[in-house]
Amino acid sequence: MAFLPTIEPGQNLGEFIAGVYNLAIGLVGLAVFIQFIRAGLTYLLAAGNAAEVNKGRDMMQNAILGAILLLSSYLILNVINPDLVNVNLFNLNEIKQQIRGTPTTSKAPSTTFNPGNQPPPN
Repeated sequence: MAFLPTIEPGQNLGEFIAGVYNLAIGLVGLAVFIQFIRAGLTYLLAAGNAAEVNKGRDMMQNAILGAILLLSSYLILNVINPDLVNVNLFNLNEIKQQIRGTPTTSKAPSTTFNPGNQPPPN
């Protein structure tokens, strides 16, 4: 199945975890949708039975609460630290390079200020 996360050559652990997280969010969203439809059918088919009407209403409230919790989990993680929802959270290649003592590919920032890439004054 194409939507299942897999570990492929060149893929880091962060990309795999992001795939699992996105899959879990999608599955829980689908479960909330199905629960809301089920609650609507229970409410619709209650035929005046007060207990069934209340059961359907409670199921709808629980489905809405589940959707709010689902969406707020991403929001909370994003507010605390946006890197928690970033794909490059566990970039093992950079960690391996730092352990081995090999330099990383990042360049040091320039110490001179040159607005608009103008040639330096003489």
